Amino acid sequence: MNKQNILITFLTGLVILLNGCINPPQPQNKVIVPKIAYSDGADNASYSEAQIKIEGSCVYFIRENDRILPVFATKDAHWDSNKHLLIVDSKQYKDGDTIAYGSGEAYALNLNDYNWIIKPDPACNLNKGIIINQLIEPITKK
Repeated sequence: MNKQNILITFLTGLVILLNGCINPPQPQNKVIVPKIAYSDGADNASYSEAQIKIEGSCVYFIRENDRILPVFATKDAHWDSNKHLLIVDSKQYKDGDTIAYGSGEAYALNLNDYNWIIKPDPACNLNKGIIINQLIEPITKK
């Protein structure tokens, strides 16, 4: 190899290395799990089943073509970004899992109505939300 080829190879490698340092891979959106104060596992009025759906930084429950934003009033609720799991009171759920919960009807969330521990991402749809005291095993596993 002559000096010119060695120099071109070196400079090409240097450009690739520097490009990786200047433009590192972009992290995935952080999933934000809305949370308010723990409500001591209060009884819920009715039974509903839904599928967990992650859209960008939002967690939704999909039920009968409705997209519902859950607000957790549980002991613990967070997103494990390494395992891509929703963790609620030590139980793990993945995108697409069927879950069950007790609650009334979904309603438009007003962010000023709650003392937030973790507020939902402003990009999330607040038109239909529900307070979740606990997730339970669904009667019908899908």
